[in-house]
Amino acid sequence: KAQIQFSAGSLSLNDVPATNVLIEGSIDNDRVTLTNLGADIARGTLTGNAQRNADGSWQVENLRMADIRLQSEKSLTDFFAPLRSVPSLQIGRLEVIDARLQGPDWAVTDLDLSLRNMTFSKDDWQTQEGKLSMNASEFIYGSLHLFDPIINAEFSPQGVALRQFTSRWEGGMVRTSG
Repeated sequence: KAQIQFSAGSLSLNDVPATNVLIEGSIDNDRVTLTNLGADIARGTLTGNAQRNADGSWQVENLRMADIRLQSEKSLTDFFAPLRSVPSLQIGRLEVIDARLQGPDWAVTDLDLSLRNMTFSKDDWQTQEGKLSMNASEFIYGSLHLFDPIINAEFSPQGVALRQFTSRWEGGMVRTSG
């Protein structure tokens, strides 16, 4: 087992520049454990810990992104494409705080998101007790333009229980659960 500690003044990952990068962890055969990951990215911060298994799958125990300001030339589908290339992505806890993201036909402002206990594999998901809480000032996807959307959902092997969805849009307001 080898211990690793890496720091860089700047680097780029998937065309996203990062500064003040610090990575600490270990390598044990084909398993990479990142016990401490931190960087300044897209005018915000990223911190967390994760593990990459021999098959290329990731287990993200904790990932927190705050104050991210990111503009992309990619469509929303292409923006998330790198996640679909991973054999499996297990998320223990993902927190996004006050993010502003924008692409050619999509945008989200003042995004706060909390995702817990979810595993994504290709274009599918699985969980025993997954939870999603999300709110934003605006969400734009093509001609859909939502103001102040709030989503709270619980995920289980039986499916998705939508606990709350509330939003305003140009045509009025929508509230639902179930």
